[in-house]
Amino acid sequence: MTEHFTFRQEVLSKYRDEELYDLFLESFEALPLAATVNNDYLCMHGGISPTLTDLEVLNKVNRHLEPPLSGLLCDVLWADPVDDPQAMRVAFSENKERDCSVKFGLKPVKQLLKKSNFISIIRAHQVQAEGYKMHRWGGQTAFPSVITVFSAPNYCGTYGNKGAVILIENDKMNIKQYKDVEHPFHLPGDIDLFAWSIPFLADKVTEMLYSIVGRNASYSPASSKELEHIDFTKLLKDYSQEESKSERAEILRTKVKSVARLSRIFKNLR
Repeated sequence: MTEHFTFRQEVLSKYRDEELYDLFLESFEALPLAATVNNDYLCMHGGISPTLTDLEVLNKVNRHLEPPLSGLLCDVLWADPVDDPQAMRVAFSENKERDCSVKFGLKPVKQLLKKSNFISIIRAHQVQAEGYKMHRWGGQTAFPSVITVFSAPNYCGTYGNKGAVILIENDKMNIKQYKDVEHPFHLPGDIDLFAWSIPFLADKVTEMLYSIVGRNASYSPASSKELEHIDFTKLLKDYSQEESKSERAEILRTKVKSVARLSRIFKNLR
């Protein structure tokens, strides 16, 4: 799942560490499936399940494994509420959008809330334009039995939604909304600065070498063809006579030709 939704790629591009990615997975597989708040609210990521008859069932789940495509563990993570028109007449139905788990209606929610003496189920898992949704199925005027709260603003950088959190203090519930902030600047493909700059740096170094062996006083870069016709013996007039000027000139010519080839390579890279 983390590979499909690019989380693995993000970890490896930012931290270059496969071991850290594995530790993330171990942490995910140890997170609690659900939580109770103030003994009034049952919180989970997805929703309820046909096999979720009471809270003790949750405590018996083997949490330390990869979630299956069906059953209680899958439903608590992946279930969704049915659409509003269906909520009063559907208990559970197939969840075609997720290709796994179920959709749940009002009746099983009410049964679970009554048995466990909860006010509402608070869950996440679905993008909401305002960051939250009160599921008032059937035109409920009382406190909603299900609340969706989605805390990631502008999800995936494309949805334009607000984010929200629920604050519960002294038995009072408040919802805080917020917008996204601009992402930090990053180079294309998340490449690091050093790797990104090497072709530019190398290109400038070779350009400088071009200028040094160039023919005019302004040190404008010479082309590779011009370099081939430079009289290198003139550059060596002050050298000692232990080696012939022609031999030294040939060595220098070979080096400059190498620089010319490197320059073309780095220009292509850039």
